[in-house]
Amino acid sequence: MRWLLKNHDWFKRPVASYMHGFVDGRGIISNAEVHVNYTYTFSVDIKNCFDRTWITRFPEFKGMEKTHADYKIAEHCFYKPKGWKGPRFAAQGLPTSPKITNYALQEYTDKLVDLAPAFSVYADDLTWSYDKPNHHLYILRELKRVFTGSGYKFHKAHKMNAKRGYRRICGINVGNDRYKPDDPLIAITRRTRRNLRTAIHIENEHQILGLLEFTKLKRPIPTIIRDVLREYSVQNLKETDRCIACRGMLLAHLKTQKLCKRCYDEFIAEGDAYRVTEI
Repeated sequence: MRWLLKNHDWFKRPVASYMHGFVDGRGIISNAEVHVNYTYTFSVDIKNCFDRTWITRFPEFKGMEKTHADYKIAEHCFYKPKGWKGPRFAAQGLPTSPKITNYALQEYTDKLVDLAPAFSVYADDLTWSYDKPNHHLYILRELKRVFTGSGYKFHKAHKMNAKRGYRRICGINVGNDRYKPDDPLIAITRRTRRNLRTAIHIENEHQILGLLEFTKLKRPIPTIIRDVLREYSVQNLKETDRCIACRGMLLAHLKTQKLCKRCYDEFIAEGDAYRVTEI
């Protein structure tokens, strides 16, 4: 399925610019940046989003025969449990399900873009930001109208006010410099700080490095750039060379050292200095 995801033309279709979940070069950071400097935020998330993304939402698969070029997608990327009488669906856990869900949701979310000045979709989370106090009532009314009869259902909606502090969007705190000019516009949450303190206390090195990297709040590196960096770094290495990273905590520049592919991916930075500092 990963081969289909990477090479099949069906998965190379572009998604809307407001979609940030499971899209190359985007993530929760780019999703949060959309909502900076607004007063109110309104968000909803879809119940069992993957399980409700049925194959019947894609007309191209209707009545498809086994000899069709796209039959492998219908057979392998949409799941049908034993005894299940409904249509196949993009089950949670399959590597292709996130992208399939993005394609299915875009039919509906394209009608919701203009409801507020800022709008983004991250996986099953739909988020709007605006400055009018009761604008969420209009958004909620239009949301129900668009999704009526779609088969998708929603959890309880949330409204956040920047005057009371940070607005939390997909695990990132988003601010407004009109109310708190001295605070950063995006920041990590208290839960992330607590998790980092816990990791330091139990001396879990891998968790410490992961959380420290997350606190930098950097956008993900696009795959094409990562591939170039990886090829440039490991092209002169021999298979018999040992990886220095697996022996313990790294305290040196990795740019001139010999790393295995797994460790290189773990510690890759934005293309220049690769440094891991001691805790």
